[in-house]
Amino acid sequence: MRTFELTLTSNAVLYRMYTLMLATSGAVPTDGTLADRGCELTVQAPTGNSGVVKLSDSLGLGGTDLASGGSKTERAARNTICFRDFYLKSTSNGDKVNVSIDYR
Repeated sequence: MRTFELTLTSNAVLYRMYTLMLATSGAVPTDGTLADRGCELTVQAPTGNSGVVKLSDSLGLGGTDLASGGSKTERAARNTICFRDFYLKSTSNGDKVNVSIDYR
């Protein structure tokens, strides 16, 4: 399991979650790749956030709203969860998101 702390710097933009993960220091292992698919994804909005974080698709439609302290977990039997398909947006500048992924 790997965990990333991501910061959403604008409240008007949909951020591709996988791109933010790649930009995290130390995200890419020494073998040169970060898997874009896995069997588990957990997204958590820390309790210090002042806004609501939205986890959605590329259009920003539907999805899940995560208030401060809220979380969402997706699980699959195989590596069928594509981390590139998830986007994040916040109602407040500077909110953080903790993303945990697992792949086997």
